[in-house]
Amino acid sequence: MSNLFGNIGNSPKMNRQTLESRFSAARSNLLIMIAFTAINLVMLATNSGYYFLFSASIPYIIVDISMFICGMYPEEFYIGDFEGMAYVDKSFFTVILVIAFIILAAYLVCWIFSKKNKVGWIIAALVMFSMDTLVMLGYYGIDFSMIVDIAFHIWVIVILSMGISAHYKLKKLPAEETLIEGEFTELPVDEEATEEKNAEVVLEQIETHPESEVDGKIDN
Repeated sequence: MSNLFGNIGNSPKMNRQTLESRFSAARSNLLIMIAFTAINLVMLATNSGYYFLFSASIPYIIVDISMFICGMYPEEFYIGDFEGMAYVDKSFFTVILVIAFIILAAYLVCWIFSKKNKVGWIIAALVMFSMDTLVMLGYYGIDFSMIVDIAFHIWVIVILSMGISAHYKLKKLPAEETLIEGEFTELPVDEEATEEKNAEVVLEQIETHPESEVDGKIDN
């Protein structure tokens, strides 16, 4: 399967390439989530009416609420219970938007610093996204209309968890285990060392055997 999914198939013996692929998949999915969340924030702030899945909820929720209380939505949003509502100054929206992007930047920092198999940053991203999922469930509730959003959040949590698990399994592999099962490579031969070893063997034979016997072996 592609790197996005990280070779999810089960196998009796997991090789190094599969484990590295899973860690890479965790980082790839994290980056995709960051990108879609940023796009969603821009589309929300511009009242485009579009929304992409596979994104974090907390930044979106706080910007959505700030836009509402600042009166930035169309008038029909305020008909009924909210008619005549006193709006908060729009500078509040600016502050909240900055906070939303700071949250997003925290995810980006986790992605950047996890590049060299530094699993602690992926763990931090997993903790943040798990909290994000809990906030999403608490704010929207478990509703049929939220099934797809919930599924994508679970997907990201699973992929990040698999990447973390793969990292620790990689650490347990022997340092010399770098070949994929079923593939072999020829080890380099040090010809100079081989010649020196042969010379040592001949000298040892000269010291331990009669001269005539050694001479006969050398002549042969």
